[in-house]
Amino acid sequence: MVKHLVAIQAQDFSGALWAVGLRLRDATEPQIEAAFAKGQILRTHVLRPTWHFVSREDIRWLLKLTAPRVHAQNAHMYRQNDLDAKTFKRAHAAIEKALGAHKTLTRNELKTHLAKRGIATTNLSMAYIMMHAELEGLICSGPRRGKQFTYALLDERSPDQIARFDRQDAATRFVQRFITARGPATAQDFSYWSGLTVADANAAIDKVKGNLNRLEKDGKTYWYSEQDVAPRKTPPTAYLLPNFDEYGMSYKDHGFSLDKERREQLFDYAYSHLIVINGLLAGSWRRIRIKKEVEIQLRPLKIFGPAERKLIANAAAKYQGFLQRPVRLIG
Repeated sequence: MVKHLVAIQAQDFSGALWAVGLRLRDATEPQIEAAFAKGQILRTHVLRPTWHFVSREDIRWLLKLTAPRVHAQNAHMYRQNDLDAKTFKRAHAAIEKALGAHKTLTRNELKTHLAKRGIATTNLSMAYIMMHAELEGLICSGPRRGKQFTYALLDERSPDQIARFDRQDAATRFVQRFITARGPATAQDFSYWSGLTVADANAAIDKVKGNLNRLEKDGKTYWYSEQDVAPRKTPPTAYLLPNFDEYGMSYKDHGFSLDKERREQLFDYAYSHLIVINGLLAGSWRRIRIKKEVEIQLRPLKIFGPAERKLIANAAAKYQGFLQRPVRLIG
């Protein structure tokens, strides 16, 4: 599923686990975390200056394609924290040596190793040093140690090297997979999500448009896979989406998921836990863990009727199966 979607935004780790699980049949949180611990799923900064889940088969070409854009976005913060090329080089060498000896270390442990090499850091500068090392393909996520995140050398977690890298070929493959997984979508959507320019998006789409379907609507051009030609009838469905779910993060224009009366409320909900019923935003939810139980507090845009409540109860039941602990709806 991670490979199908190419990347899944993952700064909210538990939410990202659920983002994978809700798209699979009968998946559980321990199963997804086990894949993360084994390195089948890796977590790194890519696309934009935030964490994403990616597959170990995709991580290297994605970094080569998108890292220059993320570095450009980070340039001001690099300067503000006195992080120049020389400092990054010294820090990378210290990180590589420490992880070569210890295999996996937390950020604070790596901070201690840097201090021993005379590289003093603040919490913010350390965060950007680690991000820079991720973007340069030196490090990525290691398995969690309890609830603590660790880092490992990318060569240890994804040893396959890229023999040849062609930027245009990579961008073309990227947009094809984006549209296959998320279409109908526009070039602007792909640019917004991937961090590449609209010009890059249009150039890549031009290479593959013979394999895509085109839809003109409201003055915009939407692209979707040929596999999606046949109309499909789907039963009424509700979803409890996690923070930063790809259903919201993949598109620049969110008009498709809101009726006209509620579009002005989008920014109150865009990145929070969303309730989606039959494709439309219906509200948000909040997760509270109480001992061995999880309580879900509902925040509807309008009062739910009996049919909507039944759909939401079904969505909560799927979440309960994923978490493998009781889930109770409130509100």
